[in-house]
Amino acid sequence: MEMGRPARILDMDLAQHARDHMAAHGLSMRQLADMVDIDKSTLSRSLEAGAFSQAVLRRLKDILDPAAPGSTVTELVRKALRLREASDRLRERADRLLIEALDQSSATN
Repeated sequence: MEMGRPARILDMDLAQHARDHMAAHGLSMRQLADMVDIDKSTLSRSLEAGAFSQAVLRRLKDILDPAAPGSTVTELVRKALRLREASDRLRERADRLLIEALDQSSATN
């Protein structure tokens, strides 16, 4: 059985909210994609189409509006845990970049 891309959910408001968020916070497409844990081209296509996979939609909403009005305690805890996971992934990437920079620096000295 062939596996295709996950079904997309149309949400033009979320796409605009993401663009506004990037502009307001000086984020590049790459930075937001890293926060959502997707490739930059995937985020770009999703924003252009205003359509997102369910997983990307959830992660993007968590980043853009983590404490939406009317959220239950359980929803807030789940969102907080997903944001911590995203933060951990970014920290690991940053650590790898720092190690690479230090290795290059020591190799040239």
